[in-house]
Amino acid sequence: MALLAFWVFGMVHRQPPRFDPPAQPSQGSAPARFEERFVSHSETREVHAATAYAHDDTLTAFWYGGTREGARDVAIYQARLVGNTWGKPKPVVKRKQMKSDLNRHVRKIGNPIVYRHPDGRLWLFFVTVSVGGWAGSSISLAESTDDGETWSRARRLVTSPFFNLSTLVKGSAVRYADGTIGLPVYHEFLGKFGEMLRIDGNGRILDKTRFTSGRHALQPEIAVLGPEKAVGLLRYAGDAPRRVLYMVSVDAGRTWSQPQKIHLPNPDSAVDVMALGEDRLVGVLNDIEEARWRLVLVVSDNLGKDWRTVKVLEQQQDASDLNHYQFSYPWMLRTDDGDFHVLYTWNKTRIKHVQFNQSWLEQVAAASLAAAPPADVRR
Repeated sequence: MALLAFWVFGMVHRQPPRFDPPAQPSQGSAPARFEERFVSHSETREVHAATAYAHDDTLTAFWYGGTREGARDVAIYQARLVGNTWGKPKPVVKRKQMKSDLNRHVRKIGNPIVYRHPDGRLWLFFVTVSVGGWAGSSISLAESTDDGETWSRARRLVTSPFFNLSTLVKGSAVRYADGTIGLPVYHEFLGKFGEMLRIDGNGRILDKTRFTSGRHALQPEIAVLGPEKAVGLLRYAGDAPRRVLYMVSVDAGRTWSQPQKIHLPNPDSAVDVMALGEDRLVGVLNDIEEARWRLVLVVSDNLGKDWRTVKVLEQQQDASDLNHYQFSYPWMLRTDDGDFHVLYTWNKTRIKHVQFNQSWLEQVAAASLAAAPPADVRR
């Protein structure tokens, strides 16, 4: 009853303000550039779910790793890119530490998401589970005021009045014009659906917006294209045909269109999307219906209505052994110098980093449009 009372009377329910769209840096006519490197190097047997932020020409990544997903030795790791070299990863969130911080049993840790405030504060959201599987998750938050060198004591976010269970995080946070942020989340218990939490600068949940209902929509990713306009892509966890779910808002996220399948195949796996300005989008996903052996870069020139593949980032050629290869859970961001960065799980054993500039993207996008017959444009 106390938790229910806190939820009902503690939240400030009001309509969210307009979005604060991210700046779109320009690289002019710089030579096309595409680079690949590994972030991690088998420090743990398995790794998954990378996230990253950029500051002062430095990229910092986080992910979880351990013996296997859900194992007791899983921790959240951090590594920093300086120049063209990733530094040695170090654990920053451990299960035993979380038991002390949260004053409760913590069975496993997963899915970190990092957000950098304009004042330099870092927020690290991550999932903890005390009982059961991922459907028993809740979201915790730790803060750093020294660029990730040290972190505050973690605390749980209260996202549901019913035992505060089954809320997970995967997607990038978006910023509103009043300085609050929107955090895409999803639920897996008694249904699978997506929501947006709006959080103030003190980490207090002000309100939330439901994207979907039912049992099939997970891991929403939001691309903000303007103060009122945004597109969302969601992972579809239902029956065949397996396709990406698409939705759009034209009122700063107050309402969203009903998520609909579009003609982008996806094998019940995470996707990512970001704005390129106006109605242009770039995304990364597994564009197949089974397993995760192929990962591609896609673009849209009309608000996500049509898509085309511009680069195959990973593809396993051995058709007899496809289920043993996994390239998944992409995370995208763009730095102030205009470069794009994609991090993803490489065969469950490493985190991989792909970096390219605007010139390269425009070059491959133009080539794909010229080469693709109409049937190859996903509508």
